[in-house]
Amino acid sequence: MDPLRFDALAKSLSAAGTRRRLVRLLTALPLAGPLAAVLGEARTAKERRPQRKQAHHDKSAYRERSLAAQKKGKKKGKKKRKKQNPTPTCQPDSQATTCAGKCATVLNNCGTAVDCGSCACGRCQICQFCNADTGQCVPNESVVGQVCGATHVCQADGSCACDPVICAGTGPGMSCGGGATPGVCGCTPETDAEACGPQTCGTTQNHCGQTVACTGCSGCCDGNQCLGGSASTSCGTQGATCRTCTPFETCGTTGCEALPDCGNPTAPGPCRVFVTSTSHTGNLRTVTGADQICQTAAYKAGLPGFYQAWLSSTSTTNLSPANRFLNHSTSPYWLLDGTPIANNWADLVDEMLAAPINIDETGALVESDVFQFAWTNTKAIGTRGSNRLVVDVACQNWLSADCGELGLVGIIGMIDQKWTDVFPNIVSRCCDERRLYCFQQA
Repeated sequence: MDPLRFDALAKSLSAAGTRRRLVRLLTALPLAGPLAAVLGEARTAKERRPQRKQAHHDKSAYRERSLAAQKKGKKKGKKKRKKQNPTPTCQPDSQATTCAGKCATVLNNCGTAVDCGSCACGRCQICQFCNADTGQCVPNESVVGQVCGATHVCQADGSCACDPVICAGTGPGMSCGGGATPGVCGCTPETDAEACGPQTCGTTQNHCGQTVACTGCSGCCDGNQCLGGSASTSCGTQGATCRTCTPFETCGTTGCEALPDCGNPTAPGPCRVFVTSTSHTGNLRTVTGADQICQTAAYKAGLPGFYQAWLSSTSTTNLSPANRFLNHSTSPYWLLDGTPIANNWADLVDEMLAAPINIDETGALVESDVFQFAWTNTKAIGTRGSNRLVVDVACQNWLSADCGELGLVGIIGMIDQKWTDVFPNIVSRCCDERRLYCFQQA
């Protein structure tokens, strides 16, 4: 094609504008057919390319799903194999035990067939089998030494007899024929006296392993040791268990014996004294109500006897320990742990105690400081404390819990007169809660 015609063709093609017009122009040329075919194939190839990519992607996804399924199958297989239990084992009984009283073929405890001999003899005893030729039961040599009972084994003569080794392993002192029956595994104990020997208290074991109580102690037993039994810390007789006597007991001929009661007219014993574990306002319901508080505290604590509160009333009734206590004891006053605070009533009211009253009815120690008070309205000589004043300081005869009213108190933990009387230095409001001193009367 000459240059002029080529330029004209190029100009026509560039003026086509759109792809469709370009195709129509090309088909009009002699080369239009082949060129259009080429363009069509190019377009078809371009359209196929995404399809091939999609097919490739689908194949990759399929392979991945196949691999995942295979792995999952393997895991399931492993899990199933883990769940499989090992084949249980069975320990078969001896032939002698399996064939005892049986003949022919018998299944043992594990389900295995065992030949128990001919049945021509009937049923042979354990350790024997049937001789089919003679029709007699004869010793079974193949089971000699096998277990035929709890402590027995088969013997060469066809008997089932006690085995010394097995029998000895069943317990202390066990032997064949050692009990009451010959040929049977057992043990005959020695006498209790032989088993105990010099031991006279507690228990021991005989050679058969049986527990034996040892006797012969005239005092008391502390475990397996016999003590004299006359001390207050180890008291008892006739082999009884040793015990420690309380402060209000003494070790006597029968063991710990209670001391005579407080207020006993012939031989009075010590009188118990304690401070209450509970605190109360000034409304005590008079001195009689205070006595009831002491009595209730003693009863709940398991203390014997009758108790009154160390408390005085107002001038209207003029009651005080000096004139209202049922017992001005000639015997000592003791705390519950046995500590003496006074030798008798005269010693109690001499304005000095031997020890502070700081043990409550349960036996617990009450911490002693200046903030622990007890209602008293009582001087150290046992008389009413507020008679030194124009007005009574006893919470309106112990019927008031008003913070505007006052009552006289003592300091717990003191041994001089301040244990009951700290006037004029300290008085207490009737709305405050204070403890009570309690004295046994009988």
